[in-house]
Amino acid sequence: MNYYESLGLTHNPFTPLNELLDIEKRREIFTGREKELNKILRLVSPPSPPRGIFLYGMYGVGKTILTLSALEKLETEHKDYLTIYVIYNSADGFEKSILKALLEKVIKITENNEEFERLRKIIQGKMITTEEKTRNADTITPGFKVAIPNILEISLGGSKEKAKEIAETTIHQVNNYKDIILDLIENIRKKYKGMFIVIDDLHRQMTLDIAEIIEDTRNFITAGSSVMLIGHPLGVTRHLSTSAGGILTDIELKQLSKFELITMMVKYLNIAREKDNLTPEPFTSDAAQAIANELVNLTPRFFNFVCFNLIEAAIEENENNINIDFWEAHRLYIAEKLLQNIEPIDKKILKIIYKAGGEISEDTDLKTLEDIEGCPYTGYVNVQKTLNNLIKENILIDKGEGVTSKVKIIPLLKEFFKELFVETEEE
Repeated sequence: MNYYESLGLTHNPFTPLNELLDIEKRREIFTGREKELNKILRLVSPPSPPRGIFLYGMYGVGKTILTLSALEKLETEHKDYLTIYVIYNSADGFEKSILKALLEKVIKITENNEEFERLRKIIQGKMITTEEKTRNADTITPGFKVAIPNILEISLGGSKEKAKEIAETTIHQVNNYKDIILDLIENIRKKYKGMFIVIDDLHRQMTLDIAEIIEDTRNFITAGSSVMLIGHPLGVTRHLSTSAGGILTDIELKQLSKFELITMMVKYLNIAREKDNLTPEPFTSDAAQAIANELVNLTPRFFNFVCFNLIEAAIEENENNINIDFWEAHRLYIAEKLLQNIEPIDKKILKIIYKAGGEISEDTDLKTLEDIEGCPYTGYVNVQKTLNNLIKENILIDKGEGVTSKVKIIPLLKEFFKELFVETEEE
């Protein structure tokens, strides 16, 4: 039996916080980002020269969905345009993360995958033969010298002699991934009219070499590729744009309006309906308005989370619709769901922030968190890591007033926290 049928749905179309949207669902629910999408396209589409962009916004505000939509549109509208989407990997670092993604993309555009696959494995540190391991203690370099010429000849139509010259003169260090990337960009641009490298998840790291990222970005732009860096207004990427010397155009992704949230809700619900419907059923109109009104300053990701859990609660309680009374009765239920997976130390952090009025400055108040009830922190980085964890879960949000960056507890949780912390003190 499909329990969702009582709500007029085939399944729960909303997505929990820890799950990513698949590409088909992303296309169907894309809402309210046309202005930012068009700005990205205008900046990087041919015949515009290569540019740098810094796209930033809160966790869950829709940066990745916007980015993937832009990349898909660019390659659809410009057949001679190459896009590379990079998920930053702290174990690899900035340059190696880009090179891996670049090679994966180049593999897809060539008819001969053998050499590309071989080079990809070399990049990953998986040498193909014992001979390559013994030829040189620097095991990656020989592989590059063999593989790069064939790759450039097969994929880019360049001369084998020129490709060998490039390989011999520029690939001389195992960790010199930047030169390899620059060579590939320059040769790719001989075949493609445009190129766009996007690096996501920079804001999820605890430390970054901002100087290296800015220098590399400038070099990639000079070589012929537009570059977009994706970050957060707090944390390690906070000063990325101001440190970049004017090479980045800022694009801030703000929260959706109430109307846009309800429009997105209807789009999600239509995914699970036999026929499209313009109403938010099984949510009543007043419930949809109340939920959107309360969550308008939060993120689409959190709005999604709330709707997902309200539908699950309605199924468990055999309710056929979600009206405003149901929403009011389940506010603390939503708060409990949000806090289920956080660590005890995170709750102690929240208790301090709650007692400080529900908000804390990232710059000036962190010292108050460095020793928490017998759980000493060794310094700024550990405190910042905990704050980042809570921001990622949408429990804390960026207040962003003027030049002072603050985080605050979301309003939905305050009543629950009041009860929680009273119980804790009584214990």
